[in-house]
Amino acid sequence: MRVGKVLELTKVSKSFVLRHNRSDSLKSRVVGIFHKRYREERETFWALRDVSLCVAAGETLGLVGRNGSGKTTLLKILAGILHPTQGHLVIPQGVRIGSMIELGVGFHPELTGRENVYLSASIHGLQKKEIDGIYPDVVEFSELQRFMDVPLKNYSSGMHMRLGFAVAAHLNPGLLLIDEVLAVGDEDFQGKCIRKMEEFKARGTTIVIVSHSLDLIRSLCETACLLDNGRLVAVGLPSDVSGEYHRLLYGARGDPARIPATEVESRGAEEPPAGSRWGVGGAEITHVEFLDAAGNPTRIFGAGDRFIARIFYRAARPIRNPVFGVAIHREDGLWIVGPNTKAWGYPIDEIIGEGTIDYVIDSLLIARARYFVSAAIYDHACVTPYDHRERQYAFSVAETSRVPERHGLVHLPSHWKLNSARTAPHVAGQVRSDM
Repeated sequence: MRVGKVLELTKVSKSFVLRHNRSDSLKSRVVGIFHKRYREERETFWALRDVSLCVAAGETLGLVGRNGSGKTTLLKILAGILHPTQGHLVIPQGVRIGSMIELGVGFHPELTGRENVYLSASIHGLQKKEIDGIYPDVVEFSELQRFMDVPLKNYSSGMHMRLGFAVAAHLNPGLLLIDEVLAVGDEDFQGKCIRKMEEFKARGTTIVIVSHSLDLIRSLCETACLLDNGRLVAVGLPSDVSGEYHRLLYGARGDPARIPATEVESRGAEEPPAGSRWGVGGAEITHVEFLDAAGNPTRIFGAGDRFIARIFYRAARPIRNPVFGVAIHREDGLWIVGPNTKAWGYPIDEIIGEGTIDYVIDSLLIARARYFVSAAIYDHACVTPYDHRERQYAFSVAETSRVPERHGLVHLPSHWKLNSARTAPHVAGQVRSDM
C-alpha cells in the first residue's frame, strides 16, 4: 500500500452471469434438451473491467458516468458488499468504512427506526455503548424524533434516506462511500447533507461519491473519474472530466471554433487552444468577444477593470426559455465562477435567429493570470445543452496600480483601520527585558 493512500485498486474486474430463457419447470428443461429455443442460455456480463485507481487520504473523489456504467458496482466493491472477480483491492486495516450506497442498506422494514439505528451501527462494528453515544445526534440530524418508534415499512423514501444518511454520517468513518443520496429529500435536508460532507472534508475524511449532479462533483471533489461500459476512461480535475462525460452523452459537434481575429493591444495574447464542444443542436454559439469599458475588443484586462463577455448566438428555430451560462477557469483548471441567466433571475422568453447577450462584471477583481471561458445555451431545466463550448476562449488579467493586492486568487474590496495604539509600560530607571 502506498504511503498516504486510503484505498488502492489494481485491475479490478467484476462479472455477473445473466440467464436468458430461464427454465421454470421440469417439463421445459426436458423439452430444452431436444429443442434449442427452449434451452436456458447464460451470458457473462462484465460490469467492471480492469479498473486501477488510488485515492489519497483526505481526498474527495467523484464517480460519474451513464446509467449502467459500473459506478455503483465499484462502490459496492469498496464497501465489501461485492468481491471482485479479478484484480485486487487494498484498504488499510483499521479504516472504518461508512457507506450510504442504497437507502438504508442493512435496515429491516419490520423494525422501528430506533432498532434499525442500533442494527445498522452494529453491522458497521460499533458497540452498544458507542451507539448509545451517537443515537441522540442521529435522531437530531434525521429530524425524525416523532417516528423513531414507528416500523420502517411505514417510512416514506425520504424518511428512509434521512435515517440512513444520519447513521452513516455519525459512524465517524475514515472512508465514506456515498451513492446518489441527494436524489431524494427536500432542499433543506440536501443542504444539511452537503454541509455534513464539507465537515467530513475539513476533518480529513476520505470520501468517494457517485452522483449525476456535476455541480455537486465540481464543488465537493478534488478529483473525478469517468466510467463507461465498466471501464475507467478519464481521471482528472472535475471540470475536465465533466467535459469528457458530456462528450459521451452528446458527442462532438464539428470543429470547435476559436475567437475570430481581432485587434489586440500591443501586449498581445495567444489564440486560445480549441476546447471541447457538445450539444443537441437547434441553437449554437457562433463566437465570444471580450470587451473593455469603452466597448473595444480585447483579451487583456487590468485587475479591477470592467469586463464584458459578449456571446454571439444563432437559433435555427424558436427556442423557448433558454438559459445562457458562462464559466471562468484559471489556466491551471481552477473553477472561478459559473453563473447562468436562470440562477441570476434573468428569464429569457424566446430566441430565434441571430443575436448577442452580454455577461458583465463591473470590476474584475481576480488575480493576475490567464483564464479560459466556457459559454453555453441550455434548456430551461439546465439539463439538455443546445450548445456547450468548454474553455474555448481566453483572456488575461494584469496587475494595476488601482489594486495593490499581489497575492491570492481574488481581490476583495477592503481597507485598514487602526483602532488604538498600545505601548509597553515604561518605568523610570528600569530597563524592560524579555530575557
